[in-house]
Amino acid sequence: MNAYIFVAAAILAVIPVLILVKVNVNKLIDDPEQFNYVQKRFFIGMALSKVIPAILLVVGIVNLTPVNDYSDLYLPWGIIVITVLYGIHFITAQKNINVGKQERLAINTLVSIARPMVLSIPLMAAIFLFMMTIE
Repeated sequence: MNAYIFVAAAILAVIPVLILVKVNVNKLIDDPEQFNYVQKRFFIGMALSKVIPAILLVVGIVNLTPVNDYSDLYLPWGIIVITVLYGIHFITAQKNINVGKQERLAINTLVSIARPMVLSIPLMAAIFLFMMTIE
């Protein structure tokens, strides 16, 4: 079904963000002075990790077909929502690490940058799923 292309795009957009956040938080814990370097590498990683999900969104849009029954989209929407909620929970949990004041400031900044990155592609995927209901 075409709807699962959008689900795959959403999942493949969230997982790399979680990995990048975890790796970069660990780097900041080791040395918070390198925040500018870590932030630059984080944005490069974000840009590279969004390529495949963006291609999947385009493929899904090209093959967009209306659904006969709205209930066919409940599971894809549910998977996208669960993926996003888990991503936000995981990223927010990184703020609760016991570290010093300087490390905490760097980690909080990285977490604040990462939250919208978790929402971007899944939000688009959910909107395109909604567009499948329009005939």
